[in-house]
Amino acid sequence: MLQVQDLHAYYGKSHILQGVDMHIDAGEVVSLLGRNGVGRSTTVKAIMGEVPPHGTIKFKGENIAGLPSYRIAHLGLGYVPEHRDIFPGLTVRQNLMLGIKDTRRAGKWRLEDMLECNRKVLESVEPSCRGSVDEVSRIIGRVVIEEGASIVRSTVRGPAIIGRGTRIVDSYIGPFTSIYHDCLIDSTELEHSIVLEATTITGVSRIEDSLIGKEVEVSPSTAMPRAHRLMLGDHSKVSLA
Repeated sequence: MLQVQDLHAYYGKSHILQGVDMHIDAGEVVSLLGRNGVGRSTTVKAIMGEVPPHGTIKFKGENIAGLPSYRIAHLGLGYVPEHRDIFPGLTVRQNLMLGIKDTRRAGKWRLEDMLECNRKVLESVEPSCRGSVDEVSRIIGRVVIEEGASIVRSTVRGPAIIGRGTRIVDSYIGPFTSIYHDCLIDSTELEHSIVLEATTITGVSRIEDSLIGKEVEVSPSTAMPRAHRLMLGDHSKVSLA
């Protein structure tokens, strides 16, 4: 299924991979072992096109060396990088479910696909609170409040998850909402949505069925409709009219 021959890769002038060979058959589970710095991550990145490869890489008989990462992914080869952009309050299985797309549905990920995965994960969460909730706020149903998160003069109705370091002030957070870490939601109604890390939403009457990327700023204008449905990429800055 996956065949790698004489694979070389470089970071600048540093020759990291020097003639890696690998053959993995369908159904095999293979571990690549070694001490830090020997090139385990670089091997995977070179296969996935995140580092320029030199050599032969074939997946299901097709040469993928040099293809962009998105085309390799569309062929069915996936890469799960090691980083901390997860919900610590969810189990490993629940975090993985967030990335599962219904294989019976062809084509690219749609907003509806992501919201449906989010809904399925949140249906199985167990309530927990490792953050702070003031005495006037209300927590209703299955809600996960992660470490360092704070709920101030707000209502959170589960199932929902509030990521670490996130601050909810004078707001309503409705069911099936996942808010990642270090966000600020102020004077806003938010429901059935996904909000990625370090995003600020202030003074918006209502947001629903939305996906909002990381480090986004959303603020109102003087004239607002009753509700907004948004899909915003990372680092956006939006004033709603």
